[in-house]
Amino acid sequence: MSQIHNEIRKGWLSDAVNRALGRTREGGIERVGETVDAIMNPWGLPEWAFLRGERLCAIWRSQGAVAGEFSYIGLLNPTGSNSLVVIEAASIQSSASGQGFAQLTLEATALATLGSQAPGNVRDRRNTPASTTTAQTIIGSDVSSGVGVALENRRTAVATNMDFQHLPVVLAPGHVYLMAWATVNVGIDGNFMWRERKAYPGEIV
Repeated sequence: MSQIHNEIRKGWLSDAVNRALGRTREGGIERVGETVDAIMNPWGLPEWAFLRGERLCAIWRSQGAVAGEFSYIGLLNPTGSNSLVVIEAASIQSSASGQGFAQLTLEATALATLGSQAPGNVRDRRNTPASTTTAQTIIGSDVSSGVGVALENRRTAVATNMDFQHLPVVLAPGHVYLMAWATVNVGIDGNFMWRERKAYPGEIV
């Protein structure tokens, strides 16, 4: 069969649309357009992320108070993952009023002082194993408040949950998003919500 003009016969997007529509026969997006006037956004529904090979993830971690040190909670996209991690929401909470901040840094810099890596959990339970994510959370403390480069600074007058606003943030492999409290000897709880997928050719320079 000769090629159809602007044909999208193969590939992840055609496959995802076919699965979303319940199609089992060979042929890509252009075949749908021959029979119906399809108005469809393959990114429009969260359950279609699975069809595109994208994982919806979340986790919370706690870092206890350490005398003379700042508490950190971070999300790491490991070096060599060949994946993109898109942080969509991040927040911290402490038992004290004060100031929280977000920073960006490299994996080697973060792991030189922070540790205790752990994966997140996926929000679409069709993904298995459900507790395995590409991104890793890291926690720890450091005497410096400048482990990374400044991204955002927020203040709360009462002990409450602090949502960061400068999101989404896209983490390439080997990069880390850090949240910290601007007062030493204060423990924090942190929440992350993100999505992750393998990078397409040309997306990672």
